[in-house]
Amino acid sequence: MKMNVLPIIAFALSINLVLGQELCPSGFRYWSYTGYCYLYVRDLYNFRDADTNCGNLAAGGYLVSTHSLAEEGFVQGLVETGDDYWIGANDVNSNSDFVWTDRSPMDWTNWDCDEPNNSGDEDCVESNFGLDKRWNDAHCDNRKQSVCKAPNNLMVTHKVKTEIAEIKKNDDN
Repeated sequence: MKMNVLPIIAFALSINLVLGQELCPSGFRYWSYTGYCYLYVRDLYNFRDADTNCGNLAAGGYLVSTHSLAEEGFVQGLVETGDDYWIGANDVNSNSDFVWTDRSPMDWTNWDCDEPNNSGDEDCVESNFGLDKRWNDAHCDNRKQSVCKAPNNLMVTHKVKTEIAEIKKNDDN
């Protein structure tokens, strides 16, 4: 007898939301302008470990991607230091072809003057750099604080339900 646990998982996720689960994962702050959740991480990590940490803290979490000056301002408002911090932009795979770790489009940038300059193989991006608090390319092995971005819990639940429906559809065929 084949038991399909997918409907049970979908039901449990729905009940969790109905019973008052917060919109964002624990510690994250919701911003209605984007519908995403954000978290300033004080612990120091290199770029790769910072991005992994974001995924460990929340389903679908990555180092933050910013797509407007307003979103950049919101993120900088979360940061509790004047120090620079990791964001998700990098050109690790192709020099000068910057991408976000969350695979969203690189449709807005906030580079400081004369950046990115790739001075000594700098492939990862920090924000809050210099007097103007803008972006700089930096060495990925540097240990910095970071900001994570994650979908809100309703987005995650919708995605899981959509994936479950697709799996059920394929099981029925």
